[in-house]
Amino acid sequence: MTVIEMSFTTKGDRAMSKNMNLYYVSTTVAEYIGRRDVVFSWFYNGEQKPRPYAKLIKDYEAGNLYAEGAIDELFTFAEARALKAYLDREHGDHGATIIRKAKLPIENNMAGFGAIAVGGSADFYTLDKEGNYDLPFSAWGYFDLLYNECVKRAEAPKASSCIDADIIPF
Repeated sequence: MTVIEMSFTTKGDRAMSKNMNLYYVSTTVAEYIGRRDVVFSWFYNGEQKPRPYAKLIKDYEAGNLYAEGAIDELFTFAEARALKAYLDREHGDHGATIIRKAKLPIENNMAGFGAIAVGGSADFYTLDKEGNYDLPFSAWGYFDLLYNECVKRAEAPKASSCIDADIIPF
């Protein structure tokens, strides 16, 4: 699998450096729950030490919990590499995982994946609940099946086949 890397800085990991680089991690899975090409957007789930939000969020105002949450969900390069290694080891035969550098500062009206309401076609995959999960941080994945093509299988019993009407966006 390919890792997309651009001007990585690994010093200080979660340190509050002037030139802090943060990363997105995503996996595109060929098939998941009867849908094709499902994208899992992985995010850091849990408490963080405060980051230098004023440098990482454009026109930052203290207490902007949505934008702060979006920053806190991003991974350091070391975390992103560890997560990708885990995903490649445990799920590599299901899809390709990439690391992408976040463009900082983010807009102040951004929110993280953890702030998205789930249900219906959208949900969280709780990666940290897997039996072999061995990373020192919690990672969850957000996915939405609404616009993914249904996998058609002539041999699949009707009860287990994907029916587009099964997923209602509201």
